[in-house]
Order: sequence, then structure tokens, then C-alpha cells
Amino acid sequence: MLRAGFQASSLVSRICSSRIQAKRLTAALSCNEKMAMSSWGGDLGRRIGAQLYRRENAAELRRLQAELREQWATGGDGRERAEFEACARDEEERAFFRLLMPASGPEVTRRLERAVDEVLSGRSSRAEKRERLYCAIALAAQEIGASGMEVPEAAHRWFAADLARSEYFGHVQFLIEHGVQLNARSAFQLVRTMLRSGSELEVQLVSFKLFLYDADSRRVFDEKFDLVYDFRRMHYVITQMVARRDFRFMRDYLEALARRLEQRELSDARLPAAVQRDHIARYTELLMLYARKSGDAKMLAELFASLVDNLPHGMGGEALRQPLHEVMTYLISENQPQQVLKLVAGMRKAGETHRPSKLSVPGTLALVVSALRQFKNPNLVVSFIVQAYRKTQTRVLLGQLGLWSLVFRGHPAVLSPEVVKSPQEDAHISPVDLPKELRLKSVPDSCIMCELYQTILSEKRSQVSEEEYREILIQLFAFYQDFMGKLVRKYDYHQLYDTSILRLLLYKIKNEVGDGELAFKLLMDFYGRPKMKPKCTTEGNPFGVVLYQNKALTQTQVNQALALMGDLRIPMDFKTTSSMVLWYASAGDIDLAHTWYTKLVRGRFQMKNRHVLKLALAHGWTIPAYADQQLVSELSRGDSARDNPEDTQDAVDTAVLESEDASACTSTILEKADELLYKVQRRPLDAPLDAPSDTTSPAP
Repeated sequence: MLRAGFQASSLVSRICSSRIQAKRLTAALSCNEKMAMSSWGGDLGRRIGAQLYRRENAAELRRLQAELREQWATGGDGRERAEFEACARDEEERAFFRLLMPASGPEVTRRLERAVDEVLSGRSSRAEKRERLYCAIALAAQEIGASGMEVPEAAHRWFAADLARSEYFGHVQFLIEHGVQLNARSAFQLVRTMLRSGSELEVQLVSFKLFLYDADSRRVFDEKFDLVYDFRRMHYVITQMVARRDFRFMRDYLEALARRLEQRELSDARLPAAVQRDHIARYTELLMLYARKSGDAKMLAELFASLVDNLPHGMGGEALRQPLHEVMTYLISENQPQQVLKLVAGMRKAGETHRPSKLSVPGTLALVVSALRQFKNPNLVVSFIVQAYRKTQTRVLLGQLGLWSLVFRGHPAVLSPEVVKSPQEDAHISPVDLPKELRLKSVPDSCIMCELYQTILSEKRSQVSEEEYREILIQLFAFYQDFMGKLVRKYDYHQLYDTSILRLLLYKIKNEVGDGELAFKLLMDFYGRPKMKPKCTTEGNPFGVVLYQNKALTQTQVNQALALMGDLRIPMDFKTTSSMVLWYASAGDIDLAHTWYTKLVRGRFQMKNRHVLKLALAHGWTIPAYADQQLVSELSRGDSARDNPEDTQDAVDTAVLESEDASACTSTILEKADELLYKVQRRPLDAPLDAPSDTTSPAP
């Protein structure tokens, strides 16, 4: 306590007017402990005059604050506090006395608001008001410490109106030094002005670039960049730096923004899920803006993968699906396959952070191959597959299916295992910088193979005539059929024992070549062979691919297909069932059409086909509740605007219903992608879901 008194006398000696006698104060504070305890607060209060509230005295005031904190612990002797406070000559002085006394953060904020109100409503000159406001901020900052401080908007407005343009730099520097948040409208308006039209030094100050040149000053950036700005203001500042093409410290900026996002906004359970998704989208947009301006796709992939890796538990794939799609699309458009690999590899590692599992690797590889297909480079996809699936049987598989020869020799042909495994064939493989965690000692599954077929056939279709393309498809179908009959039952190829590739080839023959009858004959021949029964489900029915909207078939052929399905116990799907409804209706057999319609309803298949619904409405058949009610309503009204162009709508229906078969495994790949996105961030089963909200953060 006595030490506090002597410290205070040092302050008073410097800042009090001549009427205040430092010796008298020192003597009063040097009395015996009992006397000092009873009079110290009041005596000190009486001796501190108006000259205290000046910015140049802030350092000594802070030292006095420290002594007061030691003398009066929070909640200490109320009588001494009252004596100290009672010596104030007016409310403004009393507000400053209170700022000197120790308190918790919220209480300090309230005291600062009171001091600001008193200063702004007082009769002192503008120069005195400015000095007193600065002094109040300095005193409050001493108590609040490193947590950052909100200064009332009224003070920021007053400064914005009072400051000359040449004084902006010193003002903002003072606020940053004291950890004042600059998110208030009037405060951030100064930041905007300095960023857009300020000198280079002003830009470096408000962007914190000024503090990134050396290790000593870097501490200011690390501690205060995300303290004085919230996420949206940080985003704005960094966006301006990108617009200026000032990329020197861009990784520091973007990593700081990501840390802020992960540790604050995305970890705040009070923040609506819609706002959190908006923040993720904004961060992704900024990454992509930087990549477009700088050409640095590598940093884009690395930082987005890092974001996924560090998302808080419970943040699911819904928030990431669209940003991931945008990043992937950009990397593909920029022909950056290596960055796609790194991005997905980073995401896979995120998926194993808390629950290691080899099962996540195939899903990741499917996502990678699906992305690589967009590069329209068969050599790249084959190179990736043979390096990701390290088993030697992978090359044998590609040789037996005719794909190796088609990619590297220009025509489909079966190659022996000895040929495809020879060193001479290694020259065809492009090196792929593949992370070791994305290498499997196995062969690719049917989804991967479908993506490869798609890549190869899309390129060939654009290079050769329609007749040549038709012959390529027929040859590949024959190779596939032979492979399935002879090799697939071996353990190495058990993952291919489904209908994915079969459906893909039949779809292309029927729709891209336009030969529905050939597709029918190939299908019947395939299943007519002994023991040719690959796994077939309702969602993966090759008969539906061939029968749906196939006007090349006769009634006899349709009956043959249905009989074979029955013999093989292949389940009905939507395409097959709806085809039968329309087939019999067009033949005038409404009773049989209704019978098949009943099967369609009982199977709870999707009800979005206009022709089927129009037929049901025309004949008074029951429309199930799960049908597309908007479409039902339009058809019931006879909406000519939507109902007349039957041929166009028919083409749309066909494209939508058959698009899944065009990729054959697209839905599976999307499921695996979602599983990957949710791997770390999966929400606990008992956790409540966020209520939907349209709330958004205020614009800076």
C-alpha cells in the first residue's frame, strides 16, 4: 500500500498544477498504515486535477492503475473507493476516476461508455475532448488487456468528424496499439478510405502488412489482426490486397483468416448454420479470387484442404459441397490435375484424423478419378489408376478389356498380361505425384472403371466418325462380355461383378449411337450365356436402360426381355415399369397399362414422367401422394405453356432419367464424396440440428 502511495506521488509531481503539492500528497501517503487506509483514497482523489485527462499522461496513469489494482483487489474496501470517487468535482471527472479503479471486462466497457458520454456532452474544447477520449481509451485498454476492446460508436463518429485527413494514420495507429476493435461503421470507414486512397504507409498500417516484415513486429500481426477486425472486415481488407495484387504476405493473410473462421465463427454455437455456411463460401471465394489473380492454384488447393481438415466437429458436408465443387471446377478449368490430387488427398487425411479407416481410400479415389475425367485426358486417368491401384492385375484388367490398347495404340484390342506388364509399356505412363496414402494394393472397382470408360469414349466420340465409334463400342462390349465370362469370378476381380459397365455400354449404344435394337440384342446375348449373372439391383437394372423409350423394339422383343428378367429374378425398376405402362397404352390396351401402372405405384418409384401422369389423370387412376404434386397440378389445369412441347419435354424426361446411367456410378461417387466430407465433421447422433435461418452478417 505504501509503495502505491509513493508511485502515485511520482505521477502527481509530474501532472498536477502548482496548487497541488507533491510533498503534501507524499506525506499523506506515508502515514502509518491505519491512517493511510482511512484517508489514502480520498486524499489521492482530491489531488488529481483536470490535467490528468491528457494523452501524454496515459503511461503514468496506467502505472497508477496497476498500483490501484494491487491496493484494491476487485470488490475490495468499498469505503476507500467511495472516498476516492467522492472527490471528483463533476460527473466527467468521476467517470475517469472509475476508469482508474480495477474491474472486470464488462464493467470496464460500461465505465468507458459512461466516460465517453460525459466527455462528448461536456463543455470542454474539441482539442480537450480528443485528448480525454484518447486517455479514456488507454485506461480502459489497460484493464481489458489482450481480449480486444469495443469503443462506443459515438466516439468513433466524433473522431471521424473531427479528424483531419492527415491525422488518420496517427489515430488508427493509436487504436491498433490499444487493441481497439475497428468493426464499428465509423471506424471502419476510416479503414476503407485509407485502403482505397491512402498512401502506401497508410495501406500497410490498416492491412497490418507494416508488421509482417520482421519477427519482432510480426507479433502485432499475430495478436491483433483478428482482434481489431472481425471475419468480414478481415475478408474485406484481404480482398483489397488481392485487388492491389499485393501477394507478398498473402499466405499469412489467408491462414489468419482461416484460423479466425475455424476458431471463432465456426465454433460459435450461437451463430446460425446459414451464416456459418456463408462464411465458408466467402472464404472459398476469396481463395479463388487470389488464385485467379495470381495463378497460384497450389495455395488454393492447400488452404482449402487445410480448412476442411480443421473444421470443428459437427460441421457437415452440406457446408462444403458447393465450395468443394467450385474449387474443383476451377482447378479443372486451369488444367491442374496435380492440385486436384493434393486437395482430395488432404481431405482424405482429414477424414482419418479421428477415425482411421482404409474404407475411406476407395471413396477418395473415386472422387479423384471423377474429377480427373473432366480434364478429358485418358492418358492422365489411366496413369493415375495404374499408380493408385498398385496390384499388377490392374494392368492385366485394362489389357483384357481392350482399354490399354485403345488409349495407347488408338484402337481396341485384347493384350496379354505379358505385354501390358512389360517394361516397354511403362513409357506410356505419365508420372503422377500421388500421395502414398492414396495407393492401394488392389484393382479398381466398377465405379473407377466406369469413369475410365467415360473418359476414353468421350474423347473417341469427338475424334472418329459415327460408324467408327459404333464399332469401338461393339468391340469393347465383346471384350467386356468375354472378360466377365472367363475372368471375373477370380478373386482379384470380384469388385467388378455388377452391372455398372454393362449399363454404361448399353446406354451409349442405344442413345449415342442411336441403335436401340442392337442394344437389345447385345443385352439378350449377354444374359443368354450360362452363369452370366452379375449383381443386379432396382437402381442398377440394365433392362430398364434398354427398354425405356426404346421405339425400335417390337412387342415380341419386349416380352422376351420381360421373360428373361423373370427367369433371372431381376427386380423391376422405374424405366422398365413405366415403359410398359406407355407401351400398352399406345397399343390401346388400357387394362394392361393400368396393371403396369399399379406395379409402378406399389413399387413407390418416382412419379415425375409427364406422359405417365397424364395417362393416369385421363383414365382416373389413383395418383400417389409422393408424386410430383406441382406437375400433377399443372397437368390437371391443362397448362398449355408447360404442356404443349411434348417432344421437348420427352427429351428432358429421358435425359434426366437416363443421366445416371450415362455415368453409371455417379450417384455412388457422390455418396462417397459426401461420406468423405462428413468423415471428421459428422454430427453426433444426439446433437440437435440447427434451425434454418436467413440471418446474415452485416456487410462491412
